[in-house]
Amino acid sequence: KFRTDPTNQQTHFFRNKIRRDLLPLLQGKYQSNIQEVLCNLAITAGEDYEYLRQETQKIFPRLIQKRTPAGSVALDLRKLQALPNAIKRMVLRSAIDQVKGDTLALTLAHLSELGDLISKRPTGAIVNLPHGIRAVKMKESLVIK
Repeated sequence: KFRTDPTNQQTHFFRNKIRRDLLPLLQGKYQSNIQEVLCNLAITAGEDYEYLRQETQKIFPRLIQKRTPAGSVALDLRKLQALPNAIKRMVLRSAIDQVKGDTLALTLAHLSELGDLISKRPTGAIVNLPHGIRAVKMKESLVIK
């Protein structure tokens, strides 16, 4: 339930800048129903994400070549390369989640670099990710450790 407290008026909070400054500007100068448009976008993006998550849960086990006691996951490189980018990113997130336990520090830039590693970089190439996670491209697999 919505509540008003003193922090709602403080524009040094990013969320308040958006609500107090940006949304009225967009509504007044560009799109009178911006709140409805953004709500609809949030709903469809959430539904799309949930569909991708469910598909990833089906696909992910078929990509795993090996799991080690140390927590590494090796994914079939050829199958990974054949996936659509949206599913590929979700698979990579799942692999990192299995190794680290979360994906909190993972950004789109990290996922893009992993996509580049998978499709363009040579065998033996490495991508260093936050919190000491590494992705290593092997001849037939991508190892996340």
